[in-house]
Amino acid sequence: MNGINILIVCVALLGFLPLVIFMYKKKLTSRLLTTGLSVSASVYHITTNRKTNTTVVYYQFIASNGRQYKGNLTARPGEYRINGTIEVFYLPENPYHNTVKGAWNDNWFLAFVIAIALVIVYMMYKLYVLVNKGTI
Repeated sequence: MNGINILIVCVALLGFLPLVIFMYKKKLTSRLLTTGLSVSASVYHITTNRKTNTTVVYYQFIASNGRQYKGNLTARPGEYRINGTIEVFYLPENPYHNTVKGAWNDNWFLAFVIAIALVIVYMMYKLYVLVNKGTI
């Protein structure tokens, strides 16, 4: 296998990186929701993106170790209010890992990252065929 073929294989494998990251985050979120501790968090800041019609909600909570931790989530405008409360799930051994119900649950995004991986693999296959045309 020559250098260009190795490069094609590497780029094809990188096409799966968004899918791997998404699946890791989804699995971590599932673990947090099933085995994590639940706590009430307070919303302390909200920013709105008018172009995408979404808001980023920033929250803080006190973990079982007595320390304060922060997190954020993306939501529809008007869904949360400053000084409101949110139920947050976190790992007691690492409260930096925290989530809320419904996080990483978008099937459309899963379909999107699968489509990205498939398109990149297809393009790399076509490039491989083009580069190695007549060398068999």
